[in-house]
Amino acid sequence: MKRTRAVTRGSVFTLLGLLVAALIVLLLASRVFRVYFGNKSGLDTHTQQSLSEEGIDFSSPRGLLETTKNKVDALNAQVKERDAKMGSSEESP
Repeated sequence: MKRTRAVTRGSVFTLLGLLVAALIVLLLASRVFRVYFGNKSGLDTHTQQSLSEEGIDFSSPRGLLETTKNKVDALNAQVKERDAKMGSSEESP
């Protein structure tokens, strides 16, 4: 003779708890998926616009690094030129 298990009130709450937990996990997973895979560059639109106005390539991490380095090198060269001009103007009477 087979025993049949009746659905008790406790097992219904357990099932609801599992469903709620699964729903929470799915919502968190979808949010994480959108954050990591939704925006390829990982930058917000304002930052992307500012970088593109400055001529910095943000399509790949390597491109971002190289164009930023080139910009910093160009700024350093300008500062050295300015310092050289300031130094030469101070020396002349």
